[in-house]
Amino acid sequence: MKRLLLPLLAALALPTAVSALPFGNDLEIKNNVGEKTLIKGKTVSIKNLYKKDLINIIDKQIKYGKEMKSITEGEIDTWKKRYLDDPEDSFIKDTLSFYEDRLIRITPRLSSKSSLKSRIVEDKSFENIIHVTSVTFTPIYIDLNNKKEVGNEETIICFNSKLNNSYKRYWKNESSKSEKELIKKGLLMDKVCKKFAKF
Repeated sequence: MKRLLLPLLAALALPTAVSALPFGNDLEIKNNVGEKTLIKGKTVSIKNLYKKDLINIIDKQIKYGKEMKSITEGEIDTWKKRYLDDPEDSFIKDTLSFYEDRLIRITPRLSSKSSLKSRIVEDKSFENIIHVTSVTFTPIYIDLNNKKEVGNEETIICFNSKLNNSYKRYWKNESSKSEKELIKKGLLMDKVCKKFAKF
């Protein structure tokens, strides 16, 4: 079954405020051998995500799960009829078994997502604060000879330090593999988060 995790980036595509930082709001990071990375404020844009965005991600996953359950149940009905017509056909038996196994996997996953949404909706904490900020920037690399090279645009994801571990886990779990990498980069690039993510 094609696995679709509706990701953090889907939420980032929602109509949220994007702001560029003013001139002079630059960050310079020096490594242990003296090479520098310069991030100019004018290249930085940010997107803020709130609790409602997390709920929206889970809602989309629930919708997708229900669609997959309905499709799978339809396939089971189809292959059951074929099995009744020809119970000795191994291909039919294997295909029916495949869809039955898929339904067994989908049902608890869907139930788990629904329970998670209920817990988050019922919990009134962290309602009106920014949960995570996506920081997009273009780094400039400066070597020991002061030679500058413009890097590719990068995006990192920064957590609000006010969030508890449960909510950080929710965001991590509901993100795709690629977005988990953006979260890891955000944790590694702590100076960038502290400079540009305004919680």
